[in-house]
Amino acid sequence: MINIIIKKLLCIPLIAVLLNSALAIKPTWDEIPENQHLFGLGEYVAQLDEKAQELHLYTNNQGVLTEFKIIEHIAELPDYTMLNHTSYFILPKDGKYSIFSQDFSQLTPYKYNSVQFYGDFAIGVFAPDDASPVDLSAQTSELIDLKRQQVITSVKGHTINVSEDDHYFFAENTIYDATGNSIFQTDIAEIISATTNQAQDNILWIGCTNTQYAIYHNSTCVSKQYDDIEPYYIGKTQLFTAQANGTAALLDTSGHEITQGADSITLLSSDLAAVQKNNSISYWNHSGHIRTFDQYSSIISLAGSHADLFDRVLVQTKNGKWGIMKQDGILLVPPTFDSIKNAVQSNSIFQLSKENTIQIRNLDTNTLIPIPSNEELYVANAFNNNLQDEIACVSNLQNGLRIATLYNQSGTLFKNNIRTAFIVNGEIRYIQVSDTSINAYTESLIDGNGTILFTAPTGQMITQVTPAIICTTTAGVETTNIEHSFLCTDFTSATPNFSSREFHLANIINTPITIYASVLLIISVIIGYVIIKYFISNKHH
Repeated sequence: MINIIIKKLLCIPLIAVLLNSALAIKPTWDEIPENQHLFGLGEYVAQLDEKAQELHLYTNNQGVLTEFKIIEHIAELPDYTMLNHTSYFILPKDGKYSIFSQDFSQLTPYKYNSVQFYGDFAIGVFAPDDASPVDLSAQTSELIDLKRQQVITSVKGHTINVSEDDHYFFAENTIYDATGNSIFQTDIAEIISATTNQAQDNILWIGCTNTQYAIYHNSTCVSKQYDDIEPYYIGKTQLFTAQANGTAALLDTSGHEITQGADSITLLSSDLAAVQKNNSISYWNHSGHIRTFDQYSSIISLAGSHADLFDRVLVQTKNGKWGIMKQDGILLVPPTFDSIKNAVQSNSIFQLSKENTIQIRNLDTNTLIPIPSNEELYVANAFNNNLQDEIACVSNLQNGLRIATLYNQSGTLFKNNIRTAFIVNGEIRYIQVSDTSINAYTESLIDGNGTILFTAPTGQMITQVTPAIICTTTAGVETTNIEHSFLCTDFTSATPNFSSREFHLANIINTPITIYASVLLIISVIIGYVIIKYFISNKHH
C-alpha cells in the first residue's frame, strides 16, 4: 500500500515538471507530502513502517518512486549518516547488523553486534545472544574486505586493532596493510600495535604474552617484559613509557631504558617526556636528560593523548608567562605572553594573548594570520568531520546552532557561515546560512564553487543530503530528525543490485584452478552418464 500511495502523490509534481519544461522552468526538488518521512540510502529512497517493522525501498526515476524491495523485521532506522563517510552502511534486523553497499547489495548476513568501517574494509564483531557484552572470550572479530568480498581473518577472544592512520590492522599475530595483504606474521606474541617504514622491512611493534608487554623489531624482542607499555598507538613516537612492579621506565624505540625507577612518566611530544621521581620533575628525550626545561615551572603538551603528532610544547615561567619551545630545547616564542592556545590542533598555528591583545601566528612562517580572534577556533574537521584541515572560526546563533567561517592555513577566507557539510558521491556539499535571525532563519546547500543547489524552507535546517532526496527539520539543535522530505525530480537511481551472499575466509575462496577442475569433473560425470545410458539402451534392444 505504501508504494501505491507514494506513486500517486509523486506523479503530480512530475506532470507539473513536464508542463513547465515548455516554459524552460524545471524545478529540481519537489516536496513530498507530510507524514511520509522518506529518507535517502545511497541513490535510493527509504521509508520505515514502524508498526509493521518493514523498511520499504524505492528507486527515484525523474521524480517517480517505484518500490523494489521490502526488508522485514527492521525495528529502527538505519544509520544513513554513515554514507557521508563511506560507500557502505548497516541495517539492523532482530538485534543484528548486516553490511550493504550503496547499490543495495547485501554483503554479509545479519550476524554482527557492531561494525566499524575503514574505507573498503570493515571490522565486524559478533557473539552468542546470551553472551555478556563485556565477555571478550565469547566475541569473534572479523576483518572484512568489502571490495573483494572476503573475510580476511576471523579471531575469537581477541580484538582486531587498527593503527591511528587506518593503514594497518592487527589481528592476534598478523599485521595486514590497507589493501588487506598480510605483511608480517609471528607466533611469539599477540600484536597489540605496530608501525612500519615505507619499505615494510622493519616492523616496530608492541606484543603481549601472558599479560606481559614488550617491544619487538620484526621477530626479535628488544626490551624487557613489562606490565604495560604505552602508547598503544605508536604513530611517530620516539619514546615509550613502561610499568613494572609499581615503577615506571622510559624506553626508546630500540627498547633501551633511558631512565627507570620513576613514580610516573608523561609523554609531552614525540620525543619529550616528564619524569616524576621523589617529588621532583625532570625532562627527558631519547638522548637523555634535557636540562634546558628545568628552568620553567610548567611544561604543557599540545595534544594530550596524541603527543606523537607534535614536536613542540608550551613552557611557563615562574612569573606565569607563557612561551613555545621545541622538544630539543630550542625556544620558538619567548615566554612573554599571558596565555597561548593551540585551538586548531596544529603544530604551527597558535593563538597568543598579551594585555588584551590577541594574535594568531604561524610559527613555521613567522607570520600573523588575519583571522578574527574574538571567536572560538577549531580545526575544521573537528567542527564537522566532513570538512578538511581548514581553520574554523565558530560563532553561536540565537536558535542554538553554530556556524563557522572557514579559512585556509594561510588565513585566506574560504567559506562564510557554514553550519555543516555532507559528502555526496565523493564530493563535499556545504550547508550555508544566509539569514541567522530566529524568525527568518534560512540555509542552503551549496557546492564547492558556491552554487546554490537547494534552499530549505524558512525556519528549517537540512538534516540529510543524498542524490535522490533531501530532508529537513525545524532549526534548533543539531539533529538527524526528519520533518520534510524533498525529492530530486531530475535524478534517476541506478538499477538496484539484489545480490546477497555470505563471505568466506579468504584462504578457502576457490582459485581459478579449482574452479576449472570442478567444471571438468561435472563435464566428466555428464559424459559418463550419457555413455552408460547408451549401453543400457542397446542392451534392452
